[in-house]
Amino acid sequence: MKVAEQQVVLSRIVDQMTLPHPVAPAVRPSRHVEQHFTGSESVRDVVIGMSDGLTVPFALAAGLSGAIASSAIIVTAGMAEIAAGSIAMGLGGYLAAKSDAEHFASELKREEQEIVDKPAAAAFGIARLIG
Repeated sequence: MKVAEQQVVLSRIVDQMTLPHPVAPAVRPSRHVEQHFTGSESVRDVVIGMSDGLTVPFALAAGLSGAIASSAIIVTAGMAEIAAGSIAMGLGGYLAAKSDAEHFASELKREEQEIVDKPAAAAFGIARLIG
């Protein structure tokens, strides 16, 4: 059974069920549309990465400035830390996003299989979430 067919079957099962509503028990609740920030996750990653990535170089420069008199060494160490921190943050963000996408895909596959194997249980679970 294809995903579109599964959705139709699940929709029919849910439509046949009586969904409880706190105000009017016999009335199905209306659709609620929420509007959230629609920018890409890259904006979030850049902001968090910059705040994390700038803390360590400044701390390193502050620590070195008390121990070493040469400003060239301090600037070089700070730039090296910025480069290393950027690479580390970039790889960390990439791996986290990849892991999250893989987890989502496996959960979606599991839920789709549950709709095929146990349509009544899937419909009950959805009705419980909605109602």
